[in-house]
Amino acid sequence: LPKNLMVIVDNPDAKALAFYKKEDQHYGYKFLVLALLEVNEQLNIDNKMSDAQINYAARLLDTKYFFFTPDDFRLAFIEGITGKYGKVYNRMDIGVICGWLDEYNMSRTEYAISRNLKYKENYESRTGKVNSEEVYKEVFAKNYSDLKNKAK
Repeated sequence: LPKNLMVIVDNPDAKALAFYKKEDQHYGYKFLVLALLEVNEQLNIDNKMSDAQINYAARLLDTKYFFFTPDDFRLAFIEGITGKYGKVYNRMDIGVICGWLDEYNMSRTEYAISRNLKYKENYESRTGKVNSEEVYKEVFAKNYSDLKNKAK
């Protein structure tokens, strides 16, 4: 199980769902079906998702959140199940799941931006270069490279 957001985002070996499509076109869909089945079972609610809803949700999430790693989904689902993103009012559906993933993505993005700014500040204090094109290129090239590697 993923430990926390920082471990996931900072993992240079983590690969986005899109990466796995090279080996298996349906990897993301299959992974998400299994993950959604688990979420459906873990919640003590009357209005669970049907198999058809899970299949539809898996296809939608595989397309909409292709840049997430499997651990991103696992952590977002764990946090959703445990109530971090609010109460689940006796229903589970694609709206609830997308709400969880959107909240998680906002946290993920905020962390990545914060990390980038710290990297930039460290670079500036180490090199004495401030707001230069070189700083911009180095800071964002590293993060672009990380994202590109996750999608490969």
